[in-house]
Amino acid sequence: MIPAPITHRDKNSPKKRVLFLAPQPFFVTRGTPIAVKMLCEVLRDDYDIDVICYPLGEEVQGVRILRCYAPGWLTRGGVKAGASIKKLFLDIFFFITAFRALRRARTTVKRYDIIHGIEEGAIIAYLLKLIFKVPYIYDMDSNLADSLVAKWKFLKPIHRLLAFFENRAIINSSAVVVMCEALEDDVRKLRRDNIYLLKDVPQQLATVEPDVARGRLVSEIALASLAPADAGADEPGEREEAPLLYTYVGNLEHYQGIDLLLEHFDKACADPDFAERAHLVIVGGDASSINSYQAKYPAATSRNCHFLGPRPLDDLSWILAGSDILVSPRISGTNTPMKLYSYVSAHKPILATDLPTHTQLLSSENACLKRPDEFYKGFLEVMEGGSREELAARVALVSLPSFDEFRAVALRVYAGV
Repeated sequence: MIPAPITHRDKNSPKKRVLFLAPQPFFVTRGTPIAVKMLCEVLRDDYDIDVICYPLGEEVQGVRILRCYAPGWLTRGGVKAGASIKKLFLDIFFFITAFRALRRARTTVKRYDIIHGIEEGAIIAYLLKLIFKVPYIYDMDSNLADSLVAKWKFLKPIHRLLAFFENRAIINSSAVVVMCEALEDDVRKLRRDNIYLLKDVPQQLATVEPDVARGRLVSEIALASLAPADAGADEPGEREEAPLLYTYVGNLEHYQGIDLLLEHFDKACADPDFAERAHLVIVGGDASSINSYQAKYPAATSRNCHFLGPRPLDDLSWILAGSDILVSPRISGTNTPMKLYSYVSAHKPILATDLPTHTQLLSSENACLKRPDEFYKGFLEVMEGGSREELAARVALVSLPSFDEFRAVALRVYAGV
């Protein structure tokens, strides 16, 4: 198939109207909302964009946001990433808001030309196409049927039914946007045309002096009143054996492998040298999730483990620069975590599970990859300075997608609809 050329709107012609269906808080510092914001920034010069989202999140300059109504009890405490009963109820109100927006636009000259459905928003877009005949783009971040069954085992008997509806939405879309090769392979089993691989790009990291970043990270640990004496204010270089900071950044949902991370950190601490030097820094998650893990794993979380809670995106530069090893223990899904691109761009050694979610970008040549049941061995292997330096040098050679490539593919998707 010859790809559609990248075209820009004639300044004298009206912009096409796009309705983004983003069933999530927007904007919050989380993988999918970051990608949605980036897409809006790429498209807004050529398209008139409305974003429908949950009634949570910050405003974004230059983006028109339509927040769906929801009763207060549904939004109290926020909405976590991944499937949840709360999201199922919110999606009912989300659908009503999208339906009303399309019905209202149909009675005016400002009709929507394209719907862009993200995650389960694509299923809603499929239903709305049946009613309003507006073409839609399926923006696929994960396999929805598999994700639901992984979250709720009781849905396994109806997995085929869930997959049927997901497949219908894929087949009937005008284009499918996937964010990794594994999802692209899945989609090609259902259709051959108008499939676009739109990879996430690493966040732009500010240049931070390593010693400054390290000092700030150690200070944040101390300010959180979680740091033991040997992770205190001493500069790492002043000690014969400096503390090692293993850092995880992301939400604390089950699929991220936080249980695995804590269990195997505790297991690795059976090694006296590791227990003396290693500190696990966990960035992200809300207070309820943090309290839950601390209660579930009291031994692990009392042993040089520091929960720093959520941090703004701008803090990512010094958090990564101040760390020794970056960790991604994800246990399910095939999509490449957005954090992994930033991990690689930080040029720090990476410890990750040896699963497709990571091996689409990494390999055993440039990262420490371990099976989930042997993850503790990875903690121990990257202790040695020579091993860390070698991994850091090799991961610096990994090719990453650029913003220009992201922009080119996004414009090509819309040129073909």
